[in-house]
Amino acid sequence: MIRNIKSFRSWLGPRDSKQLVPSKILQVVSSKLPLGIANELISENVKITISGRTFHGIQFWFNWLAASKSCCSEGLSLEPLAMTTNDDRVKIKAIFCCIKNGQKVYSSPVIFYHWVADDKVVRVCTCWKNYEFIFGWATRSIWFRPFLYGKIFWHLRHKVTL
Repeated sequence: MIRNIKSFRSWLGPRDSKQLVPSKILQVVSSKLPLGIANELISENVKITISGRTFHGIQFWFNWLAASKSCCSEGLSLEPLAMTTNDDRVKIKAIFCCIKNGQKVYSSPVIFYHWVADDKVVRVCTCWKNYEFIFGWATRSIWFRPFLYGKIFWHLRHKVTL
């Protein structure tokens, strides 16, 4: 975990229209924009790949966010460090941060890929390692990942909203 963020240069914002959509999604994750705007930013049939396992639909994305916020300490946010665009793919380097024991703490840098088409994210690729900060040791064990998936799908069955 990084405790001193001053070593990172501050991100200056999206450089092109493809980066604008993922930038707004990061603001939704960080509760800087309302959750409802995610419907305008993410395709209803978004394809989400986490370490080779693929899920479909925006509802999974909402459930993933709900599970993340319920497993992490208060004030979970995702702060961008850099974005690069290659055709429709946007590579995002960011850090998670939250408040633990009254102190703001930061994750190691994480990398996500978002594919943007028609001003919506249509595909997301990430890996379990990116979520160690949120879910802890369970992300390192293939045996405990089903419990995390279970938590996410519990939100789906019970229609929990943030």
